Amino acid sequence: MAKLYKVVDEDLEIAPYQNTTLMNASNEVFVLDDNENKKIWIWIGKKASTRQRFNAARLAEKLDKDAGGIPTIKTIDEGEEPQEFIDMF
Repeated sequence: MAKLYKVVDEDLEIAPYQNTTLMNASNEVFVLDDNENKKIWIWIGKKASTRQRFNAARLAEKLDKDAGGIPTIKTIDEGEEPQEFIDMF
């Protein structure tokens, strides 16, 4: 099962994996680690801080390294979610 991380300015939280998580989350950044499909998604809300974006990239790189560099890292801006990402919820 995929793990969803909510990126807060200095800390990372494991967010509940539910379909409402990204609703009204324009101030947030999430990292979705989809082990099954070997993808790491970084979702960036329209009002997310630069620090959140930076921390999300660092987390994605760590998750990728922990998985042996096999996953593909994809960045998505709010409102431009591909169907493949939407189907995860």
